Amino acid sequence: MAEKRGCGMNTQDENERRVKLALMLSAEMLKNGGETYRAEDCALRVLAAAGSADTQVMAMPTNILVTATFDGQTITRSRSVRVRAVDLGEIDRLNTVSRAYASGMLDLEGAMAAVSAASPPRPVWLMSLYACLSAAFLTCIFGGSWREFPFAALIAFASQFAVRCWKKAGKYGFMTNLFCSVFTAVCARLLALAVPSLNIGALIIGGIMPLLPGLSMTNAIRDTINGDLVSGSARALEALLACVAIAAGVGVVLSL
Repeated sequence: MAEKRGCGMNTQDENERRVKLALMLSAEMLKNGGETYRAEDCALRVLAAAGSADTQVMAMPTNILVTATFDGQTITRSRSVRVRAVDLGEIDRLNTVSRAYASGMLDLEGAMAAVSAASPPRPVWLMSLYACLSAAFLTCIFGGSWREFPFAALIAFASQFAVRCWKKAGKYGFMTNLFCSVFTAVCARLLALAVPSLNIGALIIGGIMPLLPGLSMTNAIRDTINGDLVSGSARALEALLACVAIAAGVGVVLSL
């Protein structure tokens, strides 16, 4: 009897860990800007491969709830998602882990280790360089000329460097967008004062382009189309607040 009870406890512990893996995958997916349906799909794949007879997953931008049934025993767990960013490389990696576990290429231990493993750090200056080049070209598209190109690149580089340092310090969301839009507008205004022939409007537009919540709005539309009305509304509100913060920061500087 004691041996059977121990075996049952081991099975229960393993099922708990399977649910934990599903939660970890889904939460990390949401944390890195993944769509709601993709976060739910990761959990469903993992628990289906683990032998769950009935799996229910409800993902929202700030929370993930998973219910799985193994041999008549139901396990329900939830996890909050407080921090959200955009990392398409991490989304792809987590997607690969969920499919590798579902296909049997990874065992439970390997999958949990893969999810917990930190991504290789990307140099802040390199990420800022990509953003500044895109911002400089967008400056030319939105009324600027090649004269504004290097200045827009410089402003965007400084702004994106500030964004990433601000986020590393633990500041997110509304205040990050507000601070960095103010910083961008101040830099553009100072350059326009030093070189009066520069188009300050084009400089500011190019500088704030990397700050705009394009992926959040896209995910909001996709969630709404998929029928996830709560997630779609929440993401749309988040994107709207980001736009308000950016507009407020630029407006304050231009009004001075």
